[in-house]
Amino acid sequence: MFYICNTIPDENNKKKEGFLNILTIREKALEAKFHHEKLIEYKILARRNHLLGLWAAHYLHYAHEQAEAYARLFVGGVYATFEGHAIVMQIKQDFSQHTVDMSEHRIRRQLYYCHQDASEQILKE
Repeated sequence: MFYICNTIPDENNKKKEGFLNILTIREKALEAKFHHEKLIEYKILARRNHLLGLWAAHYLHYAHEQAEAYARLFVGGVYATFEGHAIVMQIKQDFSQHTVDMSEHRIRRQLYYCHQDASEQILKE
């Protein structure tokens, strides 16, 4: 068989192209999964911080609107870290300013409970 053009139809080329397409699709799927997991993680941290802010607002004797505004301060920004050091220190400082006797250990324990609650709530959505 004689071919006029320089390219000869080859089954191996088709297989290589198919394989590369599969790799590209897999790469995009993994990237989408990574972004989804990061979004879920951020939502859990934001909900955890909001719940902890509401808990602290209760001890600070804030009214409902004040409590919501206080809790919203902790959503995002420097407070959106897994360790939660910044939020614990801020709440501890607020408690000491309002003469609320609460240990750092107890605040961190509540942070842990809020994280569990937030995870359950977000994963159910």
